[in-house]
Amino acid sequence: MGASGLVFAYFGYLAARGFGGGSPWMALAGAGVIAAYGAEMASGIVFAGPGVSWEGHLAGTAAGLAAGWSGGSRRSGAWRKI
Repeated sequence: MGASGLVFAYFGYLAARGFGGGSPWMALAGAGVIAAYGAEMASGIVFAGPGVSWEGHLAGTAAGLAAGWSGGSRRSGAWRKI
């Protein structure tokens, strides 16, 4: 059992936060993450070998995207409201 689902979640989180960050620099960072790691991540989902859970990779990516899109901005103080 590995931690690849967590790696895919981090990828999804960084991509979503990059494009949802509201600034051109964040969008550039999100595009950089997708450009640098996107093809490798997609191949990990599509071409997973025998015994490798492509569902875990896909679920990790979906969870990271959801976490990135639902995250609050530190400037608005939303991260302090617990």
